[in-house]
Amino acid sequence: MPGCRSSSSSSSRALEPQLQECSWSIQMKRGSARWYAFEIPADAAENMSVQIMARAVSGRITLALWGPGSDPYRSVPTQTGTNYMQWPGLRESDQDAAAAGGGHPSIASEQQYLFLARKDKPLLMGQYVVVVRADMGQPLVQIEVSTPSSMTQLVAEEQEALKDLISSCCPGLTRPDSSSDSTATPSAAGPITVTSAWCNTVGQAITYDLRQWYADICHVAPNVCDREGYLRRLMIPPYALRCPAFPRSLGRFRRLQQVDISYSTAPGTLADVAEVVGGLAQLEQLHLRGIGLKGPLSCEVVQQSRSLQSLSLSDNNQLSGTLPACWFESQSLQELQLAGLSGLKGPLPVVEGTSSDTSGSGTASDTRGTGRRLLSLANSVNSVHGSPQKRLLDEGLTPHHIRMLQAGPSGRYPTARAHTRALKAGSAVTSPCGFGQLMYINLAGVIGDAEQGLTGPLPSTLGLCKDLLYLDLSGHALSGALPPLPEQLQYVNLSSNALSDVLPDFAGSPELQYLDLSYNR
Repeated sequence: MPGCRSSSSSSSRALEPQLQECSWSIQMKRGSARWYAFEIPADAAENMSVQIMARAVSGRITLALWGPGSDPYRSVPTQTGTNYMQWPGLRESDQDAAAAGGGHPSIASEQQYLFLARKDKPLLMGQYVVVVRADMGQPLVQIEVSTPSSMTQLVAEEQEALKDLISSCCPGLTRPDSSSDSTATPSAAGPITVTSAWCNTVGQAITYDLRQWYADICHVAPNVCDREGYLRRLMIPPYALRCPAFPRSLGRFRRLQQVDISYSTAPGTLADVAEVVGGLAQLEQLHLRGIGLKGPLSCEVVQQSRSLQSLSLSDNNQLSGTLPACWFESQSLQELQLAGLSGLKGPLPVVEGTSSDTSGSGTASDTRGTGRRLLSLANSVNSVHGSPQKRLLDEGLTPHHIRMLQAGPSGRYPTARAHTRALKAGSAVTSPCGFGQLMYINLAGVIGDAEQGLTGPLPSTLGLCKDLLYLDLSGHALSGALPPLPEQLQYVNLSSNALSDVLPDFAGSPELQYLDLSYNR
């Protein structure tokens, strides 16, 4: 495994306890697989666990592991990755809803993990093989390996913070030796209060001090602590928490890099969220899908969290109003997910690129072309050499999954590459991209909603978004022509809008793998 080898072992594949900062990224294509081997030596098998987390953006993956003595070519996996949204202990109905993104299916991102736990007996010594397979799209996969020691315990100050979190967000928690049913307690009003499996496991351990090291949150996957016992990754299963308000205790875990409490109940405004997480200087990922946030889409979170790279607020239906431009102006944010917000409306905010012409030939946005016209799915199944349609069919995707375009002579609309060259040659660009530095944008609306959603044109400088790989703006009321696309863009879904039928030359986007422009005018 890249960067995960032990410095003290004779084997270059051996893992040692307390590994940190062991991570790498891989860009994959649909149907491809990557293999990684590692060993657990005798001197480490008795005092460590192994956790492997894989997060895929712009695609779907399968994570699998073969243990010592098993053959990846001839046997089934010893363990397959647990989808974070299907955490053990969830009811089946909750698993299905969470895995589908609260009823909003998307390939924007997913997370899976493998966990080799040392509880009553040591881990098996020998060689293990991990395989990551790309099932859909062209996922960018971030893999992180940690090997917590059985001696690692959550530090005292964060134990108190965790107790506060559980006290306010795990109603009905009872002592494990209680004679009554620990998963359900009648409330004063009569209804049954059901306590989640996570609250029963972690909550009882921290609240009633059961002295079980493997119940310490540092050893409850996919959570991770550093060597000193400070929590770095906090991921709580869907529907596990029922907080009366957004929990202020989260702000007391000072070294958090990743927070995900999606599909629990933690209502509040974005100003409330910023007040809690604004002081987490190392926070890189904040995922709060479907937790009951409400109020305007204000700027506090993106402005105060200076290290934030990934922000997901999808399926918070009470967030409403227009989207300020500040969401696209962050210097650190790479991934923005605001899908399924029925209250999102108004003009699409863009940080427009402005240019001063130095060649005397007009601005870069003056060029128009006849383009190619949108066709229905029935007319888009023809395989044409060189088109994105043919590449997709060659890779196994069916017309059921894609809506592509008729091939034909390109119009006079400039390609993204030519558009960039023209600007470099004759214009001074002060703001080169309408979506800032974002790589992944998922603002999919609610198809069939009575509200219009986002309106107005796409940014004319879209072709200059050199970092953009994934764009989903489906289900809104965007209008106007589709501008040139970026050269490296892989996924585009602009279906169910009001875009015109004038299209750019897609030859300027050779990496494009998925394009859906269906149900436009």
